[in-house]
Amino acid sequence: MNMTITAADLRTKGISYLDSLITDNDEAIITVRGKKKYFIRKIKESDCQMSAELEKAWKEAQEDIAAGRYYSDGAEAHIKRVMECIN
Repeated sequence: MNMTITAADLRTKGISYLDSLITDNDEAIITVRGKKKYFIRKIKESDCQMSAELEKAWKEAQEDIAAGRYYSDGAEAHIKRVMECIN
């Protein structure tokens, strides 16, 4: 659940206010002059998400290798393929 905190509240109430809100919520958005400016999340939640994303990427890479969806022709050929996609 996202919690919204104003920069003014953070400035006047301090980091302890932020701590109390984040204790009850996993993440929060800090607004500045009514506009969303910062997104904060507990380190534990962020680490878990990053681990899950890395595991998914690893599995996809293994599937690509098993299916032969890869190149082994070197960096120069890779750069050429990338440039062809850009142009």
